[in-house]
Amino acid sequence: MKIAILDDYLDVALGLTDWQQLESDADIQVFHKPFSDAKETVSALREFGVIVAMRERTGFPAEILAQLPELQLLVTTGMRNLSIDMNAAKAQGITVCGTGMLGYPTAELTWALILALARNLTHESQSMQEGGWHRSLGLGLKGKTLGLYGLGKLGSQVAKVGQAFGMHVIAWSTNLTQDRCNELDVEYVSKEELDQRSKEWSMPEPNYKSGALAKYAFLVGSAAEGATTDPSNFLKMTEYLQKNELIRKD
Repeated sequence: MKIAILDDYLDVALGLTDWQQLESDADIQVFHKPFSDAKETVSALREFGVIVAMRERTGFPAEILAQLPELQLLVTTGMRNLSIDMNAAKAQGITVCGTGMLGYPTAELTWALILALARNLTHESQSMQEGGWHRSLGLGLKGKTLGLYGLGKLGSQVAKVGQAFGMHVIAWSTNLTQDRCNELDVEYVSKEELDQRSKEWSMPEPNYKSGALAKYAFLVGSAAEGATTDPSNFLKMTEYLQKNELIRKD
């Protein structure tokens, strides 16, 4: 049986589980780089009976699945992968299954990004490496407002950390209810109010672009919750932050 492990760009897949449990005749091949197009994908994977895919990396639409005659099992990290055509897989008799996943890394990364921006860690780190000293005042989060799209598994973790910092957390999503907000001591607001209040924080430091920082945190929180957010908003905010020297282009 030939097994393909895709998109292992960190070169860690073989060390994360005990692949020796498989029979000795299992032929495992790891692909570290993405395929350039559908033709290359099919050419590389045509002979594999099992494919282990990375969530939302290499796609498996119907036209690709139709050209993988040996494929019997398609495994994805996590229990949801929108890049796999489930109907096409079912029609071809391909079993699709997912692995368990950790629920906390995205929430942790969200706060790493917010804190890095609030404390200007990129600039300060660069200054230290160049032999300098600290270049700006850090921003305190206590008393500020954090806006989140949704309070699901990830959003609720982000909310709790914000509250631990003494922040006031507000939230909205199409499925969010007042009862859920009450459980987490979060203020339930409308979509319009969420956007408005999240980008208009009041900050004591006069040199900070308060709207930019708040909106950045708002977008990061939205991404952590998996909300549907227009990608152009992220690009516009990045450009705004760079223009106002809140983040650097390099």
